[in-house]
Amino acid sequence: MAHRRPDPHPGSVAAVSDRPDDASVEPEELEVEVESAPRSTRRRVVGIVIRLAVTVGALAISGIVLAGIFDDLDWDLVWTSVRGLDDAQRLSLLMGLGLVIAAQGVVTSATVPGLPVRRAVLAYLAPTAVASVIPGPSDLPLKYRMYASWGRSPSESALSVAASGIFSIGTKLVLPLLAVIVATISSVELTDGVNRTIVLAGVILAAAIGLSVLVLGSARVMHSIAHWLDAPWNVVLRMLRKESRPLADVLSGARERALEAISARWQMGLWGAFIASAAQVALMLMAVRFMGVPEEALPAAGVFVAFGVVQGLTVVPITAGNVGVSETAWITLMGAMAGSEYINQISAAVIVYRVLTWILIIPLGGIASILWRRGLRP
Repeated sequence: MAHRRPDPHPGSVAAVSDRPDDASVEPEELEVEVESAPRSTRRRVVGIVIRLAVTVGALAISGIVLAGIFDDLDWDLVWTSVRGLDDAQRLSLLMGLGLVIAAQGVVTSATVPGLPVRRAVLAYLAPTAVASVIPGPSDLPLKYRMYASWGRSPSESALSVAASGIFSIGTKLVLPLLAVIVATISSVELTDGVNRTIVLAGVILAAAIGLSVLVLGSARVMHSIAHWLDAPWNVVLRMLRKESRPLADVLSGARERALEAISARWQMGLWGAFIASAAQVALMLMAVRFMGVPEEALPAAGVFVAFGVVQGLTVVPITAGNVGVSETAWITLMGAMAGSEYINQISAAVIVYRVLTWILIIPLGGIASILWRRGLRP
């Protein structure tokens, strides 16, 4: 019977007993492994601190940019308007937020076959809270762990995470295109600059949607695109000093996973995404009206146009919860439609909306995470 050599570093993350070939491990190798864990943790912490600093800086830059664009912007009046909400208005806004959360739970449930909506709500809130604090795809690992903890296999969990991303990105791509259509057929008055921006965004996103449909719908088209992109793909890999399978294989695997993810319950997911988007627009519209912006100054169609365009601008998250980017875009677009005399009310409405859909989501996500962990106890 083989005798196990004792671990020279008890309690270390790289214990010898965890290695199948501990007889061949030298002490120097263990030193490297033990020291790499704190180093990796430090890098992670530094990365988070840098990204949080970027988020705070984005908020500051947003305020400076808005103050430079709108001379009538008075932050004292903005905060006075926010604090002036009465109890009925606050209750209405909270009920609207509840509808948004419930609809997002339906979307999440559609991407995880057999997952009850009550659990899907937790799987929406907890990862969203993480993404609201730490920018980037920081919510994906938590989603994966939650799905796996509820009995899904690693492949099923990864597939469900990919499916939720498809619905999220797809919604953000479709809404700007709908915004362009609404702006064209409605009576929303736009300045030339805003109109050109919306039309340009619509054209770009329509092209992106069309390309996505072609790639998902035709394996032959996908292979043709992969062949065309193979040379620049290899250049990027060499620059990053990474190895990968041929691009055609990568795209084929992604296409198959995407189709498998959305084929089972895509109708439920689409309806959930529609209700969630409608609830978010209604929540923004309520905030705008509660702050005193009349229909004749900013119609409901104008609020939808601004909301849709901002969804397209935030497809790629730059800051946590798109802080700074979305506020600047919403206030600028709706301010251009309503006129500078309503800029303080519009700014107050955007702040109320962000408190509900960003700030409040963080503690709600913390509660969801606690409920999830307590549910795992035997």
